[in-house]
Amino acid sequence: MSINNDISARAEHLAFTSSAIATMGACPVWDAAMGRYLAALTLCEAEMQYGAHGKAEDADDLERLLLKNQHGKTWDELPEAITAPFEQARSAAERAWTENFAQPQWDAATALVGTPAPTLAAAVFKHTLIQREETPQWTDLPFDCMDVLAADFACLINLPRATDAWATAWATFEKVRAESEAYDRDHWQPAYDAAQAGGPDIPAPVEAEMQRLIDARDEADDAIISTPAPDLAAAIWKLEYTRERRADCDGQLPNDWWQAIVSDLRRLRGNLGASYHQKGA
Repeated sequence: MSINNDISARAEHLAFTSSAIATMGACPVWDAAMGRYLAALTLCEAEMQYGAHGKAEDADDLERLLLKNQHGKTWDELPEAITAPFEQARSAAERAWTENFAQPQWDAATALVGTPAPTLAAAVFKHTLIQREETPQWTDLPFDCMDVLAADFACLINLPRATDAWATAWATFEKVRAESEAYDRDHWQPAYDAAQAGGPDIPAPVEAEMQRLIDARDEADDAIISTPAPDLAAAIWKLEYTRERRADCDGQLPNDWWQAIVSDLRRLRGNLGASYHQKGA
């Protein structure tokens, strides 16, 4: 890396960490998540530069340089037994760094992105964090980055998006639920009762329409649960509704439903924490 690039990278890092620290002080929940992220980030980079990982890289580089000086251009054709110990040490250090430092940093970054931003500055920083860590490219995230960021801004500057999204999902949910329950009551259940009493089988069109409505109901359920709850009452309703709907499945909640509800509660808790902190200041 050239001197100019190194200076530029250091300046960029300083600006990033400074803007991170500037978001603290408004909410203890955010501050705790930010503190864990900054600690993990700093330790990760320190280990890479002058910890065991950095020392292993330096030793490997030095040994390669010595071999090159001793054997000239053919140094890389030396028996593997000569070069393997240094390469193995470097690989072991890389694995240890990933497990003990990189993974904790990624986990802390994920937790921070999922923590409700208490101020506009924190929400803007979160966008920078998502870009820097390339969070949307990670697998098995418990949330959608765009949904989290949109919910932050909706709460902070009273954008109608979160409430409107919930209202739209709720209207669809109510319409589909009413249609499926009415068809079940007026058509499918009478046909089923008649078949059980020795009459003809349930007509195929009735069975097909009932299945279509069941599928539509499942889609509406998924949509309303995944839509960010605009307030605590909506989040509590989600909990109660999932318990009701999953009663026939040993109470087991789909993982995406559980993560959506947990995300709601964390976001709403953060907003309440920020409000309380500001009132008590």
